[in-house]
Amino acid sequence: MIKWAPFASLKEQAIFLNKMQQENKKVDKPILSEDQMEEMNYILVNYKGERLNIVYFDKGYLREVEGIIKRIDPYTRTILINGKKILINDLMQITYL
Repeated sequence: MIKWAPFASLKEQAIFLNKMQQENKKVDKPILSEDQMEEMNYILVNYKGERLNIVYFDKGYLREVEGIIKRIDPYTRTILINGKKILINDLMQITYL
């Protein structure tokens, strides 16, 4: 990728190279162990308004959000925190702050 940097003078080529760099940063969704899933479930079941740090998988990237959960919806299997809806299946880690 670096060897092509001097040739990024064309606008279309620069856009294409940036897109390729973003694609190279993507990761596969990690597989969680049974213990990790049980720990996250325990935190969600016993949640009482504490500040949390949540790591979740989003379209090839691991994202992080901190805050207080506004709503846990068991029917749609989503969590609402700081205006973001996160699918429970996309959760990777939950820790108390």
